[in-house]
Amino acid sequence: MRNIFVLSRVTLVLVISGLLLSSCGYKITEPVDTKTIIQKSTPNTEVKQKDVVSITQSKNESEEVKIPITKTRYDLRDYPNFLIQDGVFKGVLVIGDKAPSADVISITDIAMSLSYSVGNGGYPIAIGETKLASELDNIKSKNAILVGSPCINKGIADLFPKFDSSKCVDDHTYSGILKNKGIILVVENNGNMQIIVTGYSQTNINHASKVLLNYKYYKLEGNSIIINEDGTVEGIEKVETPNDCPQLKEINVFEWRSILGSDYMRLNNSYNGVNLQGYNVTWSFYVQCEKGKDKGDNLNWWYCGKYYDPLLDFIHLKKMIINNNGEIIEIINKKAHNIYNENFEFIKTECVE
Repeated sequence: MRNIFVLSRVTLVLVISGLLLSSCGYKITEPVDTKTIIQKSTPNTEVKQKDVVSITQSKNESEEVKIPITKTRYDLRDYPNFLIQDGVFKGVLVIGDKAPSADVISITDIAMSLSYSVGNGGYPIAIGETKLASELDNIKSKNAILVGSPCINKGIADLFPKFDSSKCVDDHTYSGILKNKGIILVVENNGNMQIIVTGYSQTNINHASKVLLNYKYYKLEGNSIIINEDGTVEGIEKVETPNDCPQLKEINVFEWRSILGSDYMRLNNSYNGVNLQGYNVTWSFYVQCEKGKDKGDNLNWWYCGKYYDPLLDFIHLKKMIINNNGEIIEIINKKAHNIYNENFEFIKTECVE
């Protein structure tokens, strides 16, 4: 048993890489019987037909792929809360014995996102165990997050609905999933919850991993989601991320004359304190506009809030990220400035960290 304490992303990558070097090879399991995959909601209760749904992926009838999914007590709306007990992740993180470096990095990043989500004051905490699939006798007896292709991750092969090893084009390509699609599935076995992060190809697996890593910035729900070739999620709304910059084109510029007779261009103060693009927009006194004077600036454009002065200010932006349960899970703060052309027409908003 290896208890992994997350000190840094590099530390965890090294630990997991060590596990891979000690692996003893991998043998693809036989196709799993559908009755085994479509589990009971409780140990002694048969799953009714209405509790079994399907992901239908198709571009046309010849490419239709159906994946039966059983209803579970929890779904992605509740992630990661159903895997957390007393502030600690209770489960295992599983990669295949022949996992590529991309899977190692993905499981490391997901582990880091969990540790900092539930840690006290943002400090790293113990997050459980990272395992090779071959080290687990029965994945269904564990809470788990599994990353990779079912063709090289035995844990995913054991859990994936209607897994068929004959559809493994190679170690990283599984044609049982529609081409160029990634999938995140939530399954339940004997009261234990497993999250499967997989896809048609390694690129699709990478995209799916990034979605789970950045779960705070999606309104995830349901037992399954499909990730497109470009990394977008089908039918799921993405909320603003810390790296995004809202475009505050509503704010206009006006001319202001000081008591000493000097003329200045400033942002319209009536926008101080309003909500734009989901952000609360504030500044202390005024946001003054000046013509470009830094490298990369346009000499004819106006930069409002870029050049700081003790009596003036930036544009301050504040946004709360709220989950489906109404809990504030993150507060995003930004500093920004607006740029206008020589005719005071809006060009763009630029944010600085």
